[in-house]
Amino acid sequence: MLRRIGVPGTGHANVYRGFPASRDLFGASVSLEPAKTNPVLLHTIEALRLAARTHTAPVWRALADRLEGSRKHWSEVNLSRLDRYSAKGEVLAVPGVLLATGTLAHPVTVAAFHTSHAARVKVEAAGGKVLNLLELAKEHPRGSGVRILG
Repeated sequence: MLRRIGVPGTGHANVYRGFPASRDLFGASVSLEPAKTNPVLLHTIEALRLAARTHTAPVWRALADRLEGSRKHWSEVNLSRLDRYSAKGEVLAVPGVLLATGTLAHPVTVAAFHTSHAARVKVEAAGGKVLNLLELAKEHPRGSGVRILG
């Protein structure tokens, strides 16, 4: 992803944070800096892509692609949806945020990039387990049995 910087013709912002600038089709300066700046997110995306290549597991590449996209397109999954669309003992991955609205009636293992504290408490009270995406990739390296929800 490229970030547009500067104003065409003014000579301002030809270099942004040490990344060289170039021009797009309209003559505006474009930085070659990645649009994502959260180091934890960048590490998660890189590690998921590495797991996908190493273990030939397309589920990790799909999660990395979803996390790399715009944050407004990230999934915000509530526990009510988790309860409705999962079975007892299932392993789920949420490419976004797990929120606490609703209840969970059966134990599941769920991983998300971010989990609210209340959602973590409710999942553990139901007998389930909450992980981050990297922990899930280490527990299930081949990705078999992992379902993406959201």
